[in-house]
Amino acid sequence: MVANLRFAMVPGEEHGIGITVAADLFRDAGWEIDLQTGIDHDALVAHVEHTQPHIIGLSLSTEQRLDALVRLVVAIRITTPSAIIGVAPATTVDAGRLQDLVDIDLVFDDAPSACRDLERLIQLRS
Repeated sequence: MVANLRFAMVPGEEHGIGITVAADLFRDAGWEIDLQTGIDHDALVAHVEHTQPHIIGLSLSTEQRLDALVRLVVAIRITTPSAIIGVAPATTVDAGRLQDLVDIDLVFDDAPSACRDLERLIQLRS
C-alpha cells in the first residue's frame, strides 16, 4: 500500500507490545512499516525530519504521557507539516479529549479500521 509509514511509541512509553502487534498487522495487510520503539523525543523528531514519512502512527498507553504526545506532535508538525498523524490510545484514554488537545488527524481504534481510515484519508489528499 504505502511505503512511507512510521510507527512509534510516544517518548517515555514503556509498553511496546500493542504497537508491535499493530505494525505486524499492517505489514500483513501489505504496508511497509518502520517501527521505532524506545527512543527519546529528540531522536524520534530527528528520524522523522530525516525520513519525511507520509504517515506517522503513535502509541499512547496512558494519559500521563499526554504532555509528551503534545510536544511530539508539535515538533512533527514543524518538521513534517504534511504528514498524516494518527494516535492509537489505550482504552482508558478519551479519544474525543485527545483530538481536542492534540493536532492529530486520526484516532485509531484498531488496526483493521486504521488501515481503512488511512486509505480513505490518503485518497482524499491525493
